[in-house]
Amino acid sequence: MGGHFVQGHVDGTGEIVSMVPEGDSLWVKVQAAPEILRYVVPKGFITVDGTSLTVVRVYEEECCFDFMLVAYTQQKVVVPLKKVGEKVNLEVWIYTWSGHLDCWVTVVLYMSMLPLRDCAGGVGH
Repeated sequence: MGGHFVQGHVDGTGEIVSMVPEGDSLWVKVQAAPEILRYVVPKGFITVDGTSLTVVRVYEEECCFDFMLVAYTQQKVVVPLKKVGEKVNLEVWIYTWSGHLDCWVTVVLYMSMLPLRDCAGGVGH
């Protein structure tokens, strides 16, 4: 399995708000604090409970993002074992151009953790 480099630090936690099967795959929607969500972008990556994942959509009005787990990944990671309402650890990264064509400099984010906000628009997928 591939993915981005995972540092193993936790920038914050999120709460699983929905888990919807689609064929052999599983859609997972996570609510996160705005201070985390500001660094989450569609087609970007995030670490959820130690697993490097690709973000599919961001729902700013609900403070949520989602991702899909294919059958193979579901067998290798812990996220599918969780239930709606459970917490997950989140790690976010920002990359900045260093001036070299083949080099990215990683900027590790240290941010204060704020309580999660309630989803105003519901949790439907």
